[in-house]
Amino acid sequence: MDKKNNDTANDCSKNSAYFVFLTIIFLTKVLPRQLGYWIALRMAYLKAKSDKKGFAAVKSNLRHIYEYKNQPVTDKELSRKALEVYRNFGKYLIDFFYFTPMTPRQLKKYVDFQGEEYIKEAVSHGKGTILLTAHFGNWEIGAGTITTAGYPIVAVVLEDVNAQTSMLLNVMRMKRGIHLVSLGNAGKTILKTLKDKKNVALMGDRDYSNKGEKFEFLGRMAYMPSGPARLSIKTGAPVVFGRMSRQKKDNFLLDMCPPIYPENHDFESLQRKICKTLEKIVLEYPEQWYILYDFWNEKPVQS
Repeated sequence: MDKKNNDTANDCSKNSAYFVFLTIIFLTKVLPRQLGYWIALRMAYLKAKSDKKGFAAVKSNLRHIYEYKNQPVTDKELSRKALEVYRNFGKYLIDFFYFTPMTPRQLKKYVDFQGEEYIKEAVSHGKGTILLTAHFGNWEIGAGTITTAGYPIVAVVLEDVNAQTSMLLNVMRMKRGIHLVSLGNAGKTILKTLKDKKNVALMGDRDYSNKGEKFEFLGRMAYMPSGPARLSIKTGAPVVFGRMSRQKKDNFLLDMCPPIYPENHDFESLQRKICKTLEKIVLEYPEQWYILYDFWNEKPVQS
């Protein structure tokens, strides 16, 4: 009976997520962006209050980040900052759908694209390019901005437990010209894409492989993906980190970092450089990093 109840609860949770996305799509079609934000911020507040485990994990992550920055904060301040993470994520969801139908000209009004020369440099290397980002700011709009700038992307995506939700999100991504490949079937497609001197987009802050490799990140050991570094060494493709950060007036800065090359096939050195680049991104805007589990104390799961 308990198992049946759990299965029913899980099904309800999956379906509710799907209908939440449908609601957001409707809102972005009929409401101004700021009014959509107003609704999203209240939904984010309710989620933060009900998601006790996730909220505690976000506070734990922020506590460590600010201690690493030598900026200790009170528990009350941590709660406020953790709520800001949920609020920013709520805005991210609105913008995910709001920006999808935009033309490249319209997109430029909202996104300041800096560091494009680093993509050009990596592409000229002739080995393909590994575009690396994180669950930060609005990575989805960032990928769309890069494709509209003339750099086609093959993005590796983790399928949602709800097939309807996955299809809904993936349709939106493909409308931006992004080619998708499921995480479980990505290996051959990634290698062929890089062999053809094209661009692959990966997430660099969450390890979905279940291999359990830990690396130093902000002074402590954490589970981090090693795939991008190993792929770079295997193929010779440089790694280019991109950060899509929300600015004060809800515009965005897409800031690309200089290419990281797999020198001397040294995995440890390359992985360390990748981690250090991600550290700089997280330290500048901690409240825009959407990791809703205890990053340094938990192993991420595919969910």
